Amino acid sequence: MDAASSNSCQSTSLWRVLLSWPLESSQTRQQRNFPLIEYNFEQQQIIARTNILQLQTLYFAEREKTEAGYL
Repeated sequence: MDAASSNSCQSTSLWRVLLSWPLESSQTRQQRNFPLIEYNFEQQQIIARTNILQLQTLYFAEREKTEAGYL
């Protein structure tokens, strides 16, 4: 074996050892939930804007009927 392949084997085995270590349960929970939290927040903003736009469109399209329905 030459020096380059020996270093490659050592670094591969080192990574295998490091990746086999257990993570703190709170770390895995946070990592698992973070994308969902971000996604849910973005979805809520989109839904809120869509609802406002729909209400505004309805209001200005048929103002009298809309006001009668809400009042």
